[in-house]
Amino acid sequence: MGVFKSLASVTDVVVVVVVVSLVLVTLAGEADGRTVLFSAVVRDFSVDHTDFERYGGGGVDCGAVEDELGEDRKPIMWGGKTATGKFLDRPCPQAGTGRPRRVEYFQNFFRDVPGVNIRIPIQLKFEEQPPGSGIFVFDRNKDATGINQYFPVDGLGWGADVRRLGFFGNVRNFLFTTEIHAEFVYRGDNEFFNFAGDDDVWVFVNNKLVVDVGGLHSQRTGAVNLTNIAGKLGLVPGERYPVFVGIAERHSTQSNCRIETTLAPINRRPSTQPAAYSVKVGENVTVEFVAFDEDGDNLVYTHTIPDELALLLDIAPDSQTARFHAPDSLDLYLPANETSYTFSMEFTVSDGEYTACPSTVTITVTRTLVAPSPPAATPAPTDNTTTVVIISIVAVLAVIGIIALIALIFYVRSQAETWKAEIMAEFADDNLSMNPLYTGANTEFSSPLYDDGGGDSVQMSHF
Repeated sequence: MGVFKSLASVTDVVVVVVVVSLVLVTLAGEADGRTVLFSAVVRDFSVDHTDFERYGGGGVDCGAVEDELGEDRKPIMWGGKTATGKFLDRPCPQAGTGRPRRVEYFQNFFRDVPGVNIRIPIQLKFEEQPPGSGIFVFDRNKDATGINQYFPVDGLGWGADVRRLGFFGNVRNFLFTTEIHAEFVYRGDNEFFNFAGDDDVWVFVNNKLVVDVGGLHSQRTGAVNLTNIAGKLGLVPGERYPVFVGIAERHSTQSNCRIETTLAPINRRPSTQPAAYSVKVGENVTVEFVAFDEDGDNLVYTHTIPDELALLLDIAPDSQTARFHAPDSLDLYLPANETSYTFSMEFTVSDGEYTACPSTVTITVTRTLVAPSPPAATPAPTDNTTTVVIISIVAVLAVIGIIALIALIFYVRSQAETWKAEIMAEFADDNLSMNPLYTGANTEFSSPLYDDGGGDSVQMSHF
């Protein structure tokens, strides 16, 4: 990094903390020069915060933060953990005032805290000046009339406040922070980073503090030339290293920022994101091919579409979306008893140097099966238990009756001769009883036809 160019000083300080994820993006040149974009996040604060608009200060107050970033790559408020200033390119004055006062409030500077700050992503455009020099400049310094220029979140966040007035009474949105994270390739060619602005500025290279312009102050400068401290930072030519820039605008009246750097823009590989969609037969859905490029490069899309999907998908002219027309029937794709079919394809993007890993997009089409009419209900079988019992009883009785009848017949037959003899005997007796000569059971009787002279009838034996 290099020496900061000095700018005209400005009284008082505007409190602004902006968190910027610094990403260098090479774009089409302007006036034959190049433009790079630094993606940034601004965190807007209100006047209710203890370290914003609550107290004054003056001059640069170094040593407010530790010499190395924490594990989350955020500055740590100094608490004696490390000796400050050991990585700086030049001595830092200690006479200033206005440094952050309490650790718990400093933790809010570069972290999202609901109700305390509002996160607002922005982009900072750096222009190559002069063209072909390799020096990129972001200039939001005061203009010729003295009007402040660095107000990236006017009309956003907590908004302007009557107690936050710029020069000539113009109402602006002061009190915010800026955080910048980036990568650069160290070439060992006197790379520099120069800053000019008001209120706290901390720059870390390879997680080590190389610029310290802390405190509440008017516009001040800071600079670093990486070649001078490459050994202390452990920099090796050709390797990539992280950069952190933190700016805190903590007091109103001024807000200015000018950065000059020769950090070589790094082209990062783009990425893609898989997606899944669901739709019913006969319906349409818009498919998005989501890709990311931290450098903001123009991307060229490549789609790999199978034949079964080609006739159902209309790719938009920008290649970033498509319209899928679900078929009216899935009979060509599924057995009759299945309800869903998934189409899939892949896509990737290229920035001209790197091609992203492909991602898969799936579209599942579902249908509702019409259930066949249920068969007629089979009547419940008749309960014949009673009938069977009755029939069984009747059968038993019938058998018993037949047996009894047969027995009766045999009995009758066996007794027939006896009965016949008795009947004939009875009949014979009846006939004889009618004969006057038949005396029946009397063995003796008097025959009127026989008289033995005695005047009595003769008793005759019956033979």
